[in-house]
Parts: sequence; structure tokens; C-alpha cells
Amino acid sequence: MLCTVLPVPAADPATAAALDTKAAAASFARQPTVSMDRSYLKPTAGRVYDADRQFVVETKEDGTITEMPYVVIPILFVKDSDQFLDEQSRSNVGKLAALLKSSAFATAKFEVEGHTCSDGSEEHNDKLSGLRAAKLLGALKAAGVEESRLSAKGFGERAPAVPNDSETNKQENRRVVVVRRS
Repeated sequence: MLCTVLPVPAADPATAAALDTKAAAASFARQPTVSMDRSYLKPTAGRVYDADRQFVVETKEDGTITEMPYVVIPILFVKDSDQFLDEQSRSNVGKLAALLKSSAFATAKFEVEGHTCSDGSEEHNDKLSGLRAAKLLGALKAAGVEESRLSAKGFGERAPAVPNDSETNKQENRRVVVVRRS
């Protein structure tokens, strides 16, 4: 599967930023869309993360294109671990849970995506990203978000937000993204 990430602004990875719940709510308020009539395209299965619009554009082998809003959750992880790096990261989990439990999103379904930097083998990073996604899913469930509305998936190092050319960038690539599926 092809994964492409369009540029995103760099953040200070030393400490997670506070989750902007107003911006996250606005992003999640947009409905996912599915387009079936793309016969004029030569489809290539894959995912593109459009950072400007905050949509994941997913193309299937049959040409079906789905656009889903996403939010990069400012949660940082300890290197080579699924442990949250700082208190702000843990605080952001609570803010995200409150947002997902709000009446505006009471029936919406979300996928938690885990991502890693390029350190380690592809197999290791696939496993680690899955653990990170599962960690956030578990924390959301513990905070009262219905598990039936959540799923988790690891993408390993296949979709970096920034080039893996410095420790600062690698830390930024150790992240989770929440995508609205319905």
C-alpha cells in the first residue's frame, strides 16, 4: 500500500503541545466522503495524508476513493516505547476522550493510527506503531469512549510527517493520528 504524507508544520517535539479541541472538533465535524465514479482515474491503492485540508485520502484497488478527516493528536512517545513522553501527552488523552464523547460525535467511529520513526527494522516499527495505537485506544476506552466506536492500526514508518533525518524529526514521527471513519 502506498502512503504519502504532504508537508506538515514542524512542532517543538520536546514537549507535546496542548490539544486544540476547538480545531479538532471542527476537523472531525466534516463527514467522510466516498466516491465511486472515478473511472477516468488510473487508481493506485494507497493513502495520502493531506495536511493542508487534514484529510486522509484512501484509494482502493477498484478506484473507490474515501476522504476522511483526521487530527494529529499531540501525544509524544518515549523512543522505542508505547509510553507517553510527558504529562501534556497524558492530558491530551483526556481532552480527546471528552471530545469523542461529546454529543457532536456520539455515534461517529474513529480509527487510531500509530506511526514510528525509521529507527529499527520495518517489522519492529510495524509492531511498535500498533502498540502505540492500541495504547491510545485503551486510554480512550478507560476514559469512557465506547470501544465499539474505535479501532486501532499501526503504520510503522511508512508515513512519516517529516523526514527522518534528525532526532527532533524522528521524535515528531513517533505519533498518533485519529481519523474519523464514519
